[in-house]
Amino acid sequence: NVRGLRTKTVEFYSSVASVEYDAICITETWLYEDMDSWHLFDDRYLVYRKDRGS
Repeated sequence: NVRGLRTKTVEFYSSVASVEYDAICITETWLYEDMDSWHLFDDRYLVYRKDRGS
């Protein structure tokens, strides 16, 4: 669990955009559906997610 990804989106996106990773796997307990995947990943990545229910 990355703990606090919602407060570190700019740093995370910059890191992901600067290197071409083959795969990125993260878990974030507090990630809700109101945060779109494009906040975290650019269009090079196919995102699979299971959002927390309310």
